[in-house]
Amino acid sequence: MLELSTPVVRLWRHVLAVPLIGTLDTARTQVVMENLLQGIQDHEALVAIIDITAVPTVDTAVAQHLMQKVNAVRLMGADYVISGIRPPSR
Repeated sequence: MLELSTPVVRLWRHVLAVPLIGTLDTARTQVVMENLLQGIQDHEALVAIIDITAVPTVDTAVAQHLMQKVNAVRLMGADYVISGIRPPSR
């Protein structure tokens, strides 16, 4: 069930998207990272789009997890885009 909640979608040749929905915890971010890196390898992706529009709270722990993901993406030789970043709600 956890793997189904973290899809890696091929948008175009060499472009993947990871739409994240809901709360990100350590276990889920690990599955996201594994799926994303496997998708980059399988599809020879050059760009990974990580969409956090539907993540309700981005605190320092979530931000650190995202940075680990983008560093791993760069190590795989791909670029990344993080979409859905918004200012904190008041």
